[in-house]
Amino acid sequence: MSRFFDAVKAGVRGAMSQFGAGHFRAAGKPIACQHCGGGIFQRRESQLNTAGSSALGLEWMDKSAVALVCVSCGLMQLFGKEPERID
Repeated sequence: MSRFFDAVKAGVRGAMSQFGAGHFRAAGKPIACQHCGGGIFQRRESQLNTAGSSALGLEWMDKSAVALVCVSCGLMQLFGKEPERID
């Protein structure tokens, strides 16, 4: 029974690691901060609102992007395609 709980703990740790800060790659290249050169980012979703949809209250129809926020300096970089996590 101990092995079962160890496996469950490992699975939970693995799932939770996807929510924390980490290293990412896009188009086969590691992503680095353009400002400070850092390589650890927090992943966020970012809504790409347009003036027209905002005026009509239809922001939910706009596209979204992936935002990676540098944990060192806070610079945010936007990606139209999902970057690959490489931790």
